[in-house]
Amino acid sequence: MFWDLQRMDLGDWHPRHIPETLLKNPALQKQQRFTLPPLEQWYLMLLNEGRLPGVSIIKRPCFAYTRILVDDAKERVPRLRWELSDVELYNFLTDRERIGVACEKHRTSSANGWDFPPLAECRAAWEKRYGPTQWERPEMVDWGQKGDGG
Repeated sequence: MFWDLQRMDLGDWHPRHIPETLLKNPALQKQQRFTLPPLEQWYLMLLNEGRLPGVSIIKRPCFAYTRILVDDAKERVPRLRWELSDVELYNFLTDRERIGVACEKHRTSSANGWDFPPLAECRAAWEKRYGPTQWERPEMVDWGQKGDGG
């Protein structure tokens, strides 16, 4: 078979060139979600829900305290119980290559926290990095807010 392939005209075909239609295939994207690293799994849950943990405490829908984020991630993704620290969360939330946007660290009078970009911007960055995504709550336009303003 190798002998035949050596003599066959393959044109501009290359084995590492994958057509865009295959990369955007829903079945492939579903499979990729199963193999996401733990922090990306947790972040995708946040994007799907459209709400940050603990915002009812501070009444700012785009802000969350570091401790609450760490505890939420450890609770939702068991593998993070032994791996996640405040420093690891910092590295994740400021890494544009991993999530497409960077969150801003913010200090309040009581604790450290994070300001997240608007939900639509976060979702768009995720889709740019991981491909089109079917959001569980597409009506959410910003953290904790539906499109009708409610």
